[in-house]
Amino acid sequence: MNPLLEGRVAVITGGSSGIGRAAALAFAREGAQVAIGARRQQEGEETARLVREAGGQALFVQTDVSQTDQVQRLIQAAVERWDTSIALSTTPASKATLSCLRPTTPRTRGTKSSPST
Repeated sequence: MNPLLEGRVAVITGGSSGIGRAAALAFAREGAQVAIGARRQQEGEETARLVREAGGQALFVQTDVSQTDQVQRLIQAAVERWDTSIALSTTPASKATLSCLRPTTPRTRGTKSSPST
């Protein structure tokens, strides 16, 4: 059986703890490569380590989601590392995060073409 997100990249903000860390681990269990952004470097790197220990692929980029340039850097790092389309989960979403997003795959039935706030 193929994992649901095999070959996809998940960009998780707020990934240093709580629901963000849980989301990173859940995406990895489903086969996604996980790019983790958070302000707290040590905790974010710990999340990436947990993903790798569970057999997944992860990278961490220190990111303040209120800063557009930092969100762009996180997304760019994910694209450069895995060179593939991105499935996105943001926790928390911010205007800076949402402004950096562009659809990377065709819209599928039942999905929105752009994120809502």
